[in-house]
Amino acid sequence: MGYGNNTLDELRTWILDCTKCDLSSLKNRRPVPGWGNPNANIMLIGEAPGAVENKSGKPFVGRSGQLLTNMLRLADIQSARIYTTNVAKCWPDSDKNGKQKSPTKKQMATCISHYLVKELEIVNPSIVIALGSKALGAILPGEKISDCHGRLIDKGGTAIIPMYHPAAAIHQPRLMNVIREDFTRIPELVKRWMDGDRIDVPSELVSPGNENLAINPY
Repeated sequence: MGYGNNTLDELRTWILDCTKCDLSSLKNRRPVPGWGNPNANIMLIGEAPGAVENKSGKPFVGRSGQLLTNMLRLADIQSARIYTTNVAKCWPDSDKNGKQKSPTKKQMATCISHYLVKELEIVNPSIVIALGSKALGAILPGEKISDCHGRLIDKGGTAIIPMYHPAAAIHQPRLMNVIREDFTRIPELVKRWMDGDRIDVPSELVSPGNENLAINPY
């Protein structure tokens, strides 16, 4: 499925040494490479690491990561089977109210072109779970997470399953049930994909199977 752990280790080194955007000049800023099985069948892509991830150096270990772990249990997905990463590799800081800022388009474009594209090439997952609007926008530009969350989309022979980011439930508790229901559906969606049933959204959202998985550079 992938090209081996050595290549990911090289990419990890590049990420840790990155000085390609303004975030690298901030104090106490630690890039957070992807983490997980280099031969994973399923890749999860979020928006950006948070303050907790910035300290630990691993993605999805903060509050939203704990919620994600619970949701993955609902979906019967073991951590050993997946690779997790983010569109942006550095914590974009918090606002004066303590809410995490979103990475800028320039920051995301830099990480996508230098790192996310390479991660997808190396791991080569069959299924990508896009967590939140920024991850979805990187893979399916122009689509709204509110329109296609919990659906199965064929993008150049790769299954894309858009999901609300777990952090959305923290800030908007009304979304918790939606997120839980969507994650509960994942085993069904994965089985359908493996069985060749790849249409789960209106035809205008489904890319032809002969297109490659393209990443939007923002």
